Amino acid sequence: MMPTDVAGVVLAGGKSTRLGEDKALLTLHPHFSQTLLERTVALLTPFVNTVWVSGRPGHLTRLFAAREQRGSAACVTAFQNMHGRFETTVAIYEQAALPYLQQAVKRKEYALHRAVPPERWSGVFYNAAEGSAFLNLNTPDDLAQARLLLESLVID
Repeated sequence: MMPTDVAGVVLAGGKSTRLGEDKALLTLHPHFSQTLLERTVALLTPFVNTVWVSGRPGHLTRLFAAREQRGSAACVTAFQNMHGRFETTVAIYEQAALPYLQQAVKRKEYALHRAVPPERWSGVFYNAAEGSAFLNLNTPDDLAQARLLLESLVID
């Protein structure tokens, strides 16, 4: 049974400056009619009670705003790669993280990995093969790489 107090937040307010087009409105392959934003919401929906899409600039500001709306945000459990890097935007933020997030916003520190002290993070490790789930789409080259990957997976 799914907990009733679990909300999902999709951070979709970036300017897509390096990419040169609105990332949220992209489709990655002709076989997929969903935009990246629609697909992200669809993937998250089965695991949470509520999904919010936040469009305010700055990931930390957006997470904080969603937390205030809902009332629950993690000291942090995040996916962590084999090099120790946390996927800060794919994480569970517990109520205990709220004071750290509030202090970071006051300092105008909007990077999630700097908001909560390292000793308050825990990781769920993933290997290189599983890392494709965390592709960044920040530049035209990133987008081309993602489309090539999808093309290799799509069977007509």
